[in-house]
Amino acid sequence: MSKSKMVKKLNPKEITLDTRHTDLPATVGLVNEVRDELKMEIKGEVGSLRGEMNTFKAEMYAFRAETRANFSKVDSKLDLLMAAVHRTQALMEEQRSENRIVLDSYKLLWQKQEQIDKSLTRLKGF
Repeated sequence: MSKSKMVKKLNPKEITLDTRHTDLPATVGLVNEVRDELKMEIKGEVGSLRGEMNTFKAEMYAFRAETRANFSKVDSKLDLLMAAVHRTQALMEEQRSENRIVLDSYKLLWQKQEQIDKSLTRLKGF
C-alpha cells in the first residue's frame, strides 16, 4: 500500500463546521459595546428608581404633614371640649351653692311653720 492511498482526500463540501452563534468567539469591541449598553440600561433604571423614591418620599412628607395637621385639629377640638366641660362643672357648682341656700331657706321656713303649728295647738288647748 502506498502512502497516497492511506490519506483520504476530503471534499470541501463534505466538511461541516459547527458555526452556531453561541459557539462563535466574541471580540473585545463587541463585549465593550454590550457592557456599555448594559451600563446605560442600569443607569437608566437606577435614575428611574431614584425618581420613584423621591416621589415616594415627597408623598410620605405630605402625608406626615397632613397627619400632624389632623392631630392638631383633634387636639384643638379636645381643648374646646375640655373648656366646655369645665364651664359646665363651674355652672353646676354655682347651681349647687344656690340650691343649698334655697334648701336652707326651706328648712328654716319648715321649722317656723312647725313652731307656729305647735303654738296654735297649744293655744287651742286652753
